[in-house]
Amino acid sequence: MGCATSKTQDIEKKYNQLEVGMSPAQVKDHLGEPSLREAKDEVEIWYYSQGSGRDLQFKNKKLISFGVPKKEMAKPVDAPVLKDIGEKCSDDVVCLTQSCFLGRCVGPNNCWRKVKQTCTRETDCCYSKCDFGVCKAEK
Repeated sequence: MGCATSKTQDIEKKYNQLEVGMSPAQVKDHLGEPSLREAKDEVEIWYYSQGSGRDLQFKNKKLISFGVPKKEMAKPVDAPVLKDIGEKCSDDVVCLTQSCFLGRCVGPNNCWRKVKQTCTRETDCCYSKCDFGVCKAEK
């Protein structure tokens, strides 16, 4: 039992010596071959089974994070990009204005045109007025 504890402490010591910015070659020299490698989008993830199942994440050939993965972090999910007025939508939560109407993100009074966009009526324009078929900023 004493050997296992000593080996675990040695592994912990090696993990504590890691630094963000290290290259994959430096990490491999320090910790050895990973148990498993994965790539998702532009991030390469190395898993080590010893030392509590830690993972290391590389981007652009540099170590960007390391540690014990949390369940909610095990599979990184990009934050949704919120859509602006006039862009297509399927639900209120995807719009910056939190309002989706007839498949478009809308502003006050369900307007969906921004300044310099074409319009047919005053209510088309958000934060501006319809002036000869173009949404123009109010002075």
